[in-house]
Amino acid sequence: MGPGLDAARGNLGRALLITNQLAESAAVWRRIVTDQPDDAEAWDALARSTLPDPPDHGVTAARRAVELAADRPEFIETLARALGTSGAHEEAMATMRRARDLYRETGRTDDAARVQDTLQTLEAAQ
Repeated sequence: MGPGLDAARGNLGRALLITNQLAESAAVWRRIVTDQPDDAEAWDALARSTLPDPPDHGVTAARRAVELAADRPEFIETLARALGTSGAHEEAMATMRRARDLYRETGRTDDAARVQDTLQTLEAAQ
């Protein structure tokens, strides 16, 4: 597979995800991770595309993204969202805290504040 085709597929997958065409986006990202199993960004995009899909809700793909790039707080945040959607609320909260802390450590204070707001909302709902 040439780099031009890979870029085109990635652009298509992103466009479908942004426009909330999740099933179509997931199909594109599944092809990409099949061809490029070590592409953490593709795994994260697949997870975001499959968040509404039971029973997994993107957890497997999100775990793979974090496994490949544990220093990327946005991937950890996707994992937290997938865990929450799947019903694993305690693990989701712990994972969301991990994302918040990593955002802080990397100087991404706006993202850390956004995640903190999410945490406070979730904690209040419990």
